[in-house]
Amino acid sequence: MHELNHEWRGIDRTTDVLSFECDSAFDEDIPADETLELGDIILAPQVIARQAPGFGNSPADECRLMLVHGMLHLQGFDHENEVEAAEMEALETSILRTLGYADPYA
Repeated sequence: MHELNHEWRGIDRTTDVLSFECDSAFDEDIPADETLELGDIILAPQVIARQAPGFGNSPADECRLMLVHGMLHLQGFDHENEVEAAEMEALETSILRTLGYADPYA
């Protein structure tokens, strides 16, 4: 994960999740009936398990959050500023609640 983060993002440290976009859901040149491959999400379970207690989450809860987080990145969401971060966290919470899980930020 460290190597991937360095190679693709230029960040020389490990991370918990990486998302690599393939097709954009917003590409108007792709026919509406064509199947899209949004991309790949790579999770680092050891990193996620290590950081989970610091966020008050179990490793499983943190892993679910990181999967949803990665999926939102593939759909064009980001957290480069406070407004974007708040929007992304609200969506993460909503998605996880819809799936029957607790608010990861509570």
